[in-house]
This record gives sequence, structure tokens and C-alpha cells, in this order.
Amino acid sequence: SLFRLLNYSMSVATFQSADTADGGRLLQVSGLRVVYNTELEGSRIVAVDVWDGGMGEYLPLNRTGLYTFATDSYLCGVYEPFPTLLGDNLVLEGEEPGTIEDVLHQEIVGSYLTQLEQPYEARIQGRLRNDTSAPEAMDF
Repeated sequence: SLFRLLNYSMSVATFQSADTADGGRLLQVSGLRVVYNTELEGSRIVAVDVWDGGMGEYLPLNRTGLYTFATDSYLCGVYEPFPTLLGDNLVLEGEEPGTIEDVLHQEIVGSYLTQLEQPYEARIQGRLRNDTSAPEAMDF
């Protein structure tokens, strides 16, 4: 599930500039805002919001909502020790299992960028934010 993938990333990432065995495993996201607390033990994710293009704003992630996202097949199935995005073992109640299609994520991104009416601003800040004042993690 996307929840477990994000949670794993936030729990092992060292947030240091040097790459370590697990420290370089911080997911880079677009269309999401993830708030986490590095001082929490175990689960660190405090909030996840998803960009809603129709509404023109970020909305809280709906745990049972169906979202489409692009990544490479390596992350989906073999990038150890990340949890796999495929298979029933990571599907939470109400979710659908992931699938791999024969479309390159470069094609998906290219298609998305060409349909935009204005230039894409790649320097969006605040997608990953550490809030050490948050008292508890999300309940997955």
C-alpha cells in the first residue's frame, strides 16, 4: 500500500546528505505533501495530503480512495528492502493491489506536462515537512 511505502521511507531515511545503506531511501514525491515527525519511534507519518487538480488544492489522503501514480517497476517489485507495491500481502482492507503496465513513467510524465496550459513549476516547496511538535503518527 502507498501508506506502508511512505511509512517505510520515513522510518528508515536518515535525512542526512550522505548516502547510507537505508538513508538514501527517502521517497521523492510530487502531488503529495507528507508531514512527518523524526522524533517519533516507529511510524513517523503525521499527515498525507494529495493534490486535487479539479479542486486546485491539497486534500487529505483518503485511505480507501483509489489513486493513480507513476513509479518504476524496480521500486514496485525489487528495490530491497522497500516493501513491494505488488501482491496481496501489503493491501489494506478496501485497497486494490498494484499492477505494472507496459508504459514508461517518462511517457506518463511527458504526457502530463504536455497537457498543462502553463509551464510546470518544479520547485514546489513543502512536499516533505518535518514537524517535531506533532504528538502522534497517523493510524494506518
